[in-house]
Amino acid sequence: LIKPEKIIVYKYGNVLVQPTKGDDYELSSGDYTYKVICDGYEDYEGSFTVGDEDQTVYANLQMIYDVSWYEANKDTYLIEDKEDLIGLAMIVNGKSTAFEKDTMAGKTVQVMNDIVLNDSSLFHVDSDGNVTVDEQIEAWEPIGGVAKSISSTPSTFEGTFDGLNHRIDGLYVNSQYFA
Repeated sequence: LIKPEKIIVYKYGNVLVQPTKGDDYELSSGDYTYKVICDGYEDYEGSFTVGDEDQTVYANLQMIYDVSWYEANKDTYLIEDKEDLIGLAMIVNGKSTAFEKDTMAGKTVQVMNDIVLNDSSLFHVDSDGNVTVDEQIEAWEPIGGVAKSISSTPSTFEGTFDGLNHRIDGLYVNSQYFA
């Protein structure tokens, strides 16, 4: 089970309910809505009704990125899949709520498998070589981030990135400026 960073519960949709002890709630009968926030997962919202019986509410969280492989004091990191690679970008870009920003200076990141960020069917090339993409494509935020203007400077990745001859396919950056 994943321990969320934050659980927000409302009674009747607008009355904030505070936990009574730790992450436990003692709720009276009624209708409730909730939101679960957890680093690396999409926020999850739902609702439930409390009657006379004790009950447990489960949330099926959808992983966006994984930082479970990261320990700040290590020298080498193994990236196994898409979620790990996105997690690396989140740490280097300072967007992970679980860890402080780390430029990976003096550290090595190794890619252990081929990784597909977007399926190739989402990219379309016309006869002139122009590329268009489908709406459902996931834009990649480069490790180190994207410059927001021609004069801005994104974060930097200062470690060693060793792909070990593996491929990263389907990478799409939606920016006029490059990191």
